[in-house]
Amino acid sequence: MTFPISRQLARRLLAVLLTPFVLLALRAGDPGALAGLPLGVGLGLLLPDVWCLLFARAAGARLMVVRYGRGRLLASTAVAGVPVEIGLVPAAELTISLNLVSAPRLRLRLWLHSAVLLAVQLGLGALLTARPEGFARGLGIALLVTTVISNLRYQAGPLAPLWAALGITLRRDLLEPQLRHPDLLRAERQLVRGRIGAARRLLDLVPESPLPSATEVGVLLAEGRYEQASAGARELLHAHQAPCHPIGYQLLAAAAVAAGEAGELPPEEVRHRVALALIGLGGDGSEPDPRIMHRYAQTAADAELLDGRPEQAARLAKRWSSTAGSPFWRADACCTLAAALTALGRYEQARAQCPELARTARLETRLKAAERAAVPAR
Repeated sequence: MTFPISRQLARRLLAVLLTPFVLLALRAGDPGALAGLPLGVGLGLLLPDVWCLLFARAAGARLMVVRYGRGRLLASTAVAGVPVEIGLVPAAELTISLNLVSAPRLRLRLWLHSAVLLAVQLGLGALLTARPEGFARGLGIALLVTTVISNLRYQAGPLAPLWAALGITLRRDLLEPQLRHPDLLRAERQLVRGRIGAARRLLDLVPESPLPSATEVGVLLAEGRYEQASAGARELLHAHQAPCHPIGYQLLAAAAVAAGEAGELPPEEVRHRVALALIGLGGDGSEPDPRIMHRYAQTAADAELLDGRPEQAARLAKRWSSTAGSPFWRADACCTLAAALTALGRYEQARAQCPELARTARLETRLKAAERAAVPAR
């Protein structure tokens, strides 16, 4: 259950719905109401994130990654085993990744989590809107409008308010695909932090499943077992729902690129698989799509490098190496960046990260060989 409202459309709807109130406030000479509007929008965006941080565990969810801000990474740490990151550009929302675990009365917990959140948002907005003061009314109206639009924009997910409050009530089969084994969640936390050995040890404790998880495919990729990772990514794409497809396509492309670097795939097959992944992510496979290059810069960087454009690949990989949502994907982007800089002859800058990543060790060997070969020419 996904509501087809993009971020851009949500912003336009927000502006359209709040414009009449802005005009009325200007006509009435009410600066307080105007001051309350941006704060109400910010409250409407931030309140669900704070609610999630406070009550996600009680609802049966486990946090995987929490990030505030966009752009280049400024700081990264771990709180109770959860990676917490801060970006350069401030944002009105947090970026929270989470998964569900089996728990007693899970369906009731999820319903209460979302129903109470919606009641708090709508009740607070209605209470403030009824106040005669201009600032309070502006705050309340903006909170109500932002709450409605935000809930229409949420994709299906464990704690997306309307999905949990309505979807799991009407369709009981929606909940089961979201559940994760506790050891699988712990393995994913280790993987996103770049601790491949620890992730593998935890994965070995997870009961066998007929379908692979994205975590298992990521560990196979990190270990250098590229054919198994490619097969697992294809199974993900064939078996899971649409929200799982982006990570499946990214894993498929990453496995193909790494296999090509290891000599396990010919360049033509690598290009073919990466092109298919870009099409699956929303591109047309012919000309670079700015939206795809922005959202999936890592896969786009690999495609640019395969097409013989290392300068463009280095630019995209450099951006993704500092903005990707987890240390694991940043490490993979650093590998692409190192490969692009090596192709440009900028050996002193070509250094990858995450020593446990099999691709990192291979690129370091190639870099040393390229440096030795370039010495006589200097």
